[in-house]
Amino acid sequence: MGSAMPLLAPGGKPGGYPAAAATAHAQPAALQRLAERLHRLEEDGLSPADYAIPAEAAVAADPAAHAAGLIRAASAALSDLLLGRLRLPANRPDILRDPAAIPMPRWQLDLPVS
Repeated sequence: MGSAMPLLAPGGKPGGYPAAAATAHAQPAALQRLAERLHRLEEDGLSPADYAIPAEAAVAADPAAHAAGLIRAASAALSDLLLGRLRLPANRPDILRDPAAIPMPRWQLDLPVS
């Protein structure tokens, strides 16, 4: 399941997408919470396997690449949630279905530090 709004421009270079710039400012505790939440995507009707969530062991080898991978996975999952590309989970009337009403750039800026 792909995202409608990629985090990186073609060629893997940061290309003006808000989350790419914010990755450098992400705090380790925020990244840990993000990783934990990504592993619970089934609660929202998504499969964590669809988002290439980086392994926790990758933090020691390359913290920046691990953080970028988490942000990329979260951005894709957020796009899929907000654009309605998921199976309908029970008891989740809070999931939006109107793509025009979604402030995606602002949310992507907030994602790494939340």
